Amino acid sequence: MSTTTAKRPLATRAIDDQIRRAKSVLLELRETLEDLEDRRVIEKAKRRNGKKPCTPWHEVARESGITVPPRKSCVLRSTRVVEFVRHVAEFQP
Repeated sequence: MSTTTAKRPLATRAIDDQIRRAKSVLLELRETLEDLEDRRVIEKAKRRNGKKPCTPWHEVARESGITVPPRKSCVLRSTRVVEFVRHVAEFQP
């Protein structure tokens, strides 16, 4: 325990702990909200495309000029994938 923590009154430390926990919860809520918004974007794109055949990821990546690692070593966060999908959905040739 640092000396600055030990010198603070117990009530102040309790408030600091509550603020720290609240910030953590807010961060998690923000990430969840972003995920839900991403799902909305994807569902909207799916409805717009209807029964059109899907374009394979490797073809989209090649056309976009990005490098996609081999599938078994490919670990992408869902938000990164959705950002890419948004970029592709907004692309107008």
